[in-house]
Amino acid sequence: MDVLDIDTPADLRILALVDSDSATGTQGFDLGAELRQLLLETEVAAIRETDVVARAVGFLTERESEVLVIGRVGSAVWQALERETASRIRVISEERGMRARPDGQARSLVGFHLGAVGPEELVASLEELGEAVFFDTRPLFAHLGWEPSRADRFWSDVGAWEEIEHPELRAFTKAVASSRVPFVLGGHSLVSGGLLAAIDIAWSRWESSA
Repeated sequence: MDVLDIDTPADLRILALVDSDSATGTQGFDLGAELRQLLLETEVAAIRETDVVARAVGFLTERESEVLVIGRVGSAVWQALERETASRIRVISEERGMRARPDGQARSLVGFHLGAVGPEELVASLEELGEAVFFDTRPLFAHLGWEPSRADRFWSDVGAWEEIEHPELRAFTKAVASSRVPFVLGGHSLVSGGLLAAIDIAWSRWESSA
C-alpha cells in the first residue's frame, strides 16, 4: 500500500476497511500488530462504522459508475484514478497551494456554489456528478472563513452532524449525511494516500467476491 498519513477519521475509516479485508484473507495488506490492535480497541465511530466508505470504495471497480473527487488532488493521484479504476472519474482539484497564497485567502469553486445555493442544493448538485464522492473539505472551510474546532471537523468527517457546534458546518454535514450517495469527508490525506489505498482495497474486494 502507498503511504497513508493518519490525519483525520477518514484515514482511520480507510484503514478499518483494510483491517477487515486482511481478517478475511485478502492478500497485500499488513497493518502490523500495534495498528491492528488500535483499530480493534479505539472507541471511535469512524473506525467501527465503515459502511459509507465501503459503499464509496466499491464504485471504483464498476465500469458504469462515476466517482467524484473534490479537493487538493495532485496529478499523481489523478493519474492513478484514471489508470487503475474501472469507473469514470470526475475531479475538482483546487487550492493545492492553499497555505502558500500571498493573501492567505483560499478560493473554492465548491465554496462559491455553497455560498450561493446553500448546503442542500450543493449536495443535490454533487449527487448529479457522482455516485460516490470523496471530498477534502478543508479548502471549502477556508474559503468560507469557517474555523470549526478540531472536534467539529472530525465529527463532520464521520457524518455526526448532531454533535457539531459550528452552525454552518452542522447544516452542511447534515445535508451530506442525508444524501442518497455515499460521501467520504476528510482532509488532504483522504485525496492523496487515502485514495491510493482505496483503489487497492476496491480491487482486493472485487477479486475476493469474483
